Amino acid sequence: GAERDDYAKVVLASWRDILAPAVPTTGLDAVTSNRAAVDEMGQIQQLQLRSFAWSTILATYSNEFVASLGTARIQAWVDAVCTQNTVQGLRALLEQTHEGGGGGGSAVDDSDVWSPAAIAKRIATLQSDLSADERIVGRLCVGMRDNMAAPLQVERLAAILEWPGVKYFDGAG
Repeated sequence: GAERDDYAKVVLASWRDILAPAVPTTGLDAVTSNRAAVDEMGQIQQLQLRSFAWSTILATYSNEFVASLGTARIQAWVDAVCTQNTVQGLRALLEQTHEGGGGGGSAVDDSDVWSPAAIAKRIATLQSDLSADERIVGRLCVGMRDNMAAPLQVERLAAILEWPGVKYFDGAG
């Protein structure tokens, strides 16, 4: 959506906490301890990845959709997230795309330059001098049960872009 609503801001804050840098509890004073600390960090990061994967899936899809796929299919998605990503990479993605949050679980602020609303305003400004035939026109779609991009926020985004009405999908999220 154009801006994150309060629910989405809470979810983003939880993701920041899940992906926060971890410190191993194992001491770093000897070679064996260093090896143990490295092993412990790997285990911590694997837990962080799994937690993040489950959280993103449960926060972004509707209950009905998740239930229709079943545990085995969702588990396969979690496994794919874990094998194709790193904690550091996902943390960087959150920081770069939601810079207003400042990390560490603080509130997410959509006033940053990479928020969907800010990007849409730049697109609208760039297109303002173009003729109707030269403008990029799209159509936004949203699930009526979407928690991260609420339908009202998607409507706001379409209005900023001056695009035609939003396409809604009942029961989707």
